[in-house]
Amino acid sequence: DAWVQVDGTCEVLDASDGEEALDGFVEYFRNIAGEHSDWEEYRQAMVDQGKSLLRITPTRWGTVSTGGFPPEVAARRS
Repeated sequence: DAWVQVDGTCEVLDASDGEEALDGFVEYFRNIAGEHSDWEEYRQAMVDQGKSLLRITPTRWGTVSTGGFPPEVAARRS
């Protein structure tokens, strides 16, 4: 498995926080799945389900790595 470490700031958007937060949910949905058939229904569902969205703004990242920890390190971490 390949992975990369990303550092940055995180903003928590709670659906119940209003229109600005709900706009974040709409942006997320559009990026993943395209257009929704009923945006008002989608927004209300996010509020009803108590959803939260994490918006991470990367400030730096490391190199891409593969695999996990070496066996001798993994044994110490468990």
